[in-house]
Amino acid sequence: MASLLSPGVITREIDLTTVTPAVASTEGGIAIHAQWGPAEKLVLVTDELDLVDVFGKPNNDNASDWFTAKNFLSYSGALYVSRALKSDALNSAAGNGSVNAALIKNLDDFEASVFNGNGEWAAKYPGKLGDSLKISVADRSNYSGWAYESLFSERPDYDELHIVVVDEDGYISGEKGTVLEKYDFLSKFSDGKSEDGSSTYYEKVINDSSEYVWSLGAYAEMSDWGKLAEEVVTYAADGTVSNILGDSADLMLVDAGHGGNDPESTHSFSGGLDGTIDQAGRVDALDLFVDDELVDISFLLAGAADVTVINKIFDIASSRQDCLGVISPEKDDVVNAITPMDNVKTFRETLNVGGLKDLKGSFMVMDDNWKYQFDKYNNLNRWVPCNGDTAGLMAETDLERAAWFSPGGRSLKNVIKLAWKSKKAERDVLYPLGINSVTTFPGEGAILYGDRTMLKRPSAFDRINVRRLFIVLRKTISRTARSFLFELNTEFTRERFKSTVIPFLEEVQGRQGITDFLVVCDETNNTGQVIDQNRFIGDIYIKPARSINFIELNFVAVRTDVEFSEVVGSV
Repeated sequence: MASLLSPGVITREIDLTTVTPAVASTEGGIAIHAQWGPAEKLVLVTDELDLVDVFGKPNNDNASDWFTAKNFLSYSGALYVSRALKSDALNSAAGNGSVNAALIKNLDDFEASVFNGNGEWAAKYPGKLGDSLKISVADRSNYSGWAYESLFSERPDYDELHIVVVDEDGYISGEKGTVLEKYDFLSKFSDGKSEDGSSTYYEKVINDSSEYVWSLGAYAEMSDWGKLAEEVVTYAADGTVSNILGDSADLMLVDAGHGGNDPESTHSFSGGLDGTIDQAGRVDALDLFVDDELVDISFLLAGAADVTVINKIFDIASSRQDCLGVISPEKDDVVNAITPMDNVKTFRETLNVGGLKDLKGSFMVMDDNWKYQFDKYNNLNRWVPCNGDTAGLMAETDLERAAWFSPGGRSLKNVIKLAWKSKKAERDVLYPLGINSVTTFPGEGAILYGDRTMLKRPSAFDRINVRRLFIVLRKTISRTARSFLFELNTEFTRERFKSTVIPFLEEVQGRQGITDFLVVCDETNNTGQVIDQNRFIGDIYIKPARSINFIELNFVAVRTDVEFSEVVGSV
């Protein structure tokens, strides 16, 4: 505390209002191949419409993973999607003369790259879907008679442009020739501004706001495009424009051979490539989920995955220890399979060999089925793995109750039929291996019939609700503890820590998550040696609540003359 050298008053503020922060527990993550959307970037989608808008519709190459994402979103409104991409993918391009397609993965990639010789325009994202695009540009010289003249209120001035982005082939909108975007009264000058001071320079406006195209540079033959207005425009003494260089030279489309409906003022996109669709691309895309400080997720969905993808998910989940990897068997194991139970068991056992480090961790959850559901975008039915639903049911449980309640017994959505229906004897084989059945019972539809993690040895953490309870506790209390960094390790600080954590644990206990707890943070664990090492220790002991997995009902017949008190406890 500062010392006073003369009479006065010193005031200070001490914040003792530290509380435990709420943590998210319903967000999922998935890596998918897609027809559209940014690659090597995580995008948060909140519903099916969002998924379509950002990553396009499903097709035969990505339907299993796309619908896994869609299914999860039907239970929870938060899913981070990482678009898988191979190096041979290309963005469609368009422009005058020779046009070469280029790979532009995302905004960062665009801003860091130079695309000389690639035309004037490129599709926003990699993929053949960009070939459906067309862009048409009109200035004062070719506006009259321009095919899209009716969409605009008046003819642009000498330095202005109207631009439309069109779905020429209809693969994006579903109807050929649909105008996707229109921009009016954009400037050819780099310092063009609107009345509110915002830029009207066509390149900046397009690159900042278009969902479909990048502008790669001014038209090569238009030497005045992109200049400052003062370099092109001259003014009379009264302040009026006396000459625009482009009025008789390079500023106007017509002066470079573009007139009326000349096709060179309208450019169709071409050269887009989806790239190789394989599981290795998904493995690479999963790298974006490695750092728990960059993205907060509770579930990492496998979709239709082989062992390489599952291996990656296991590595991420077991390293982060704040989310669950959720997997299903491969399609051939259960769809039209003669011995699905044996196949699922074998698949589970193959995850214990090679580079999978004996996959038995409590941070993994596995179901045993695929489901048949309707694809309205292609008007057919498709087989989809159930792990999107399994993760979704856990998220739904969080939303309706809490993370420490079991998702077992909840019903799946959008099910025409399941690939197979397990019998009790089959479930008796799979459940001890940490495999939860998705099955049906008369009048109940398809349900998740189990709440096991993939931990095979007996432990409190072999149940989903206990594992998720500790994930929530660790997330919440560790974030609380972060606010105590750089404080002094004194009795006062330790008591503040306990007074922050204990009310949170009491709330969890009141909501049936734990039966008892103890928080130790005093001189017994914060010894002089610990303090001298600049460490701070809080030991938190938890008795988790357990879900009911086995019910035993005893029906006892007694004689009429027997009192119940005589027989209770004797059988």
